[in-house]
Amino acid sequence: MDPIPVEPFPFLKTYDSFRAAIDGANRHPLQQQAVSDTERLAGSSLANAWWSDSEFLLVFSSGQNLLVYLQSPEVQWKLYDSKPSVTLPHTIGATPQTLRWPRDVGDHLMDCSELIEKRVGGEFTHLFVNEMGLWVYMRSHLILGFSAIRRTDTGQCILHVWEDD
Repeated sequence: MDPIPVEPFPFLKTYDSFRAAIDGANRHPLQQQAVSDTERLAGSSLANAWWSDSEFLLVFSSGQNLLVYLQSPEVQWKLYDSKPSVTLPHTIGATPQTLRWPRDVGDHLMDCSELIEKRVGGEFTHLFVNEMGLWVYMRSHLILGFSAIRRTDTGQCILHVWEDD
């Protein structure tokens, strides 16, 4: 599969200090939803996931499902008590995608299958949101991040999934 040419969306807000960035994230309009959904997911572990270019469904041992989706150029999510009626084509074992970033960043592999497979059974700890997107924290794993990026060949907004410490 050919590399997908992508670029990040410009940040909606920037901050002139680390402290200001933390304060800004804590005031993010969706932060209270992240806190509320963290409470609802407490004690669960990741069981499985399905995804497409613009949606990602995380399935938890509690039976709850976290649907991460794009409302361009922002990442949104909704927590369901049962599986929502979405059909997503990829799950563990899916082929990774190569993303071709501009300038000196170059090609990077986005392997959603690997990111999920190593987290299956991992204990969920909390959600966090900021201008970059949604962050899913699991005990003993790097942070799973979701952000919106743009395909430069089609203009389509797609979900970028990666891990961060």
